[in-house]
Amino acid sequence: PRSTLFPYTTLFRSPSAALSAEGVRRRPAKDLWIAPVGESAAPVRLTDGRVRARLPRWSPDSDFLFYVADDELRRLRVTADGPAGDAGTMLRWRGEISGLTPLAGGRLVAVVAGDERTEDDERRRAAGDDAMAWSERAVRQHWLWHRLRLLDLSSGEFTVLAGLAGRHVTSVTQRPDGGPLAVMSWDCPEWEPGIFSSRLHIAGLDGGAVSDRGAASDRGAVSDLGLLGFEARSPAWWRGADGWHVAWLAAPPSGCGTAVLDIAVSADGAAAGEPRDLTAEMTVCPDELVQVADGGPVALFAEGLDTALYRLDPAGSSFRRVTGWTGGAAALSASEDATAIALRASTAYTPRDVSAGSPHGLIRVSDLRPGLRDIALGTQERLSWRAPDGLELDGVLILPPGRGRADGPFPLVTLIHGGPYDRWADELMASWASWGQWLAAAGFAVFCPNPRGSEGHGREFATLVAGAVGQDEWTDILAGLDRLVADGVADPD
Repeated sequence: PRSTLFPYTTLFRSPSAALSAEGVRRRPAKDLWIAPVGESAAPVRLTDGRVRARLPRWSPDSDFLFYVADDELRRLRVTADGPAGDAGTMLRWRGEISGLTPLAGGRLVAVVAGDERTEDDERRRAAGDDAMAWSERAVRQHWLWHRLRLLDLSSGEFTVLAGLAGRHVTSVTQRPDGGPLAVMSWDCPEWEPGIFSSRLHIAGLDGGAVSDRGAASDRGAVSDLGLLGFEARSPAWWRGADGWHVAWLAAPPSGCGTAVLDIAVSADGAAAGEPRDLTAEMTVCPDELVQVADGGPVALFAEGLDTALYRLDPAGSSFRRVTGWTGGAAALSASEDATAIALRASTAYTPRDVSAGSPHGLIRVSDLRPGLRDIALGTQERLSWRAPDGLELDGVLILPPGRGRADGPFPLVTLIHGGPYDRWADELMASWASWGQWLAAAGFAVFCPNPRGSEGHGREFATLVAGAVGQDEWTDILAGLDRLVADGVADPD
């Protein structure tokens, strides 16, 4: 929070990932590094490549970095020069840890964790048996309840928050002044219907005894502020002239696209009014929302084929653009006053590496795919065309390496993104999900269209397919294909 260091995780295929003598493939290591912000110094590796490190979280005073390593919650003291000593194990838990929030005061850590595995689960895990029969019984065994638990670092006691013991918890964040928690939960752990049942709770942390491991705790009261909308995520506290608010990302009441919704919270943790939509009239689309200690939250917005940073203005309860970047960006984090940020960014010819620093002067701090610089990539260009009804559309075209439009026409493959509320950004398309460069290397031209209903052009554009999927957006794609044939890029046969 206060430090000028950002942790990030990277996935490496370590030697231990090879087949063992028993023929069981081991999981790849996932390493934790620390990198300075605003300078080109080399990152420092914090883990040794033998564990799957994830969920790096700073303590509120920035002295410690908490993270999960396989089945352990660890704490590592970190200075500007890197680690100061070895990581200590704070908790061993035979279950998945999906959320981690060190709380103000330094004594408690809020942990979202699944119920512990049974002996049968452990036997199957040791044997590498991850098969699952897709039946109602098997599904219910597979989806484990993730509950909000509190870890007391002094005593080691680990308890379930009683007021939420019957809910599947998905997100937790503490109010910046050290106050209560904003908690999102589902009615059940199944993805469907759970994702349709997200609710917001305000959980106090004052008073109450901490009970034995796994038992319920009566620590603090829990208020239910109601339903949040489809795919609700990323709760963020902020303070306005009328007091504290919680904002979050979810589908708007219209059901199309993603909105930043918001509700005022009274001093007793109850809702002070009805939820508001803070992004209804915007022509860009929110992707990520991040709480900061000082002022309104920051957010990544999809802007056509590019990405921009916006910040909520508490005075006007509206988002204002800070800066933008060419291509795609994700995994935003920010310092407590948002003067320093970190994210993963990609352009047409560079992969998603970590960049950090001032929003107006980010410096790349990781280089995870240096070998790509020796590979001849396909030529990528931005496209714009109009649908038959005049609607402006955009997308990306990739031509084979070393070839231009004058070398056409080419055999052409059209890659249609899912969603329909999704998009192709002008970023490197060489992953398992966006594989245009692989096709280009094989001699194909590749057309990646963003028809109506896609992300990046605001709510009205996204809503154009409501109740009519597979109709006008199909014509949008055909219009783009016709344009490429007319331009001599696509082989009409």
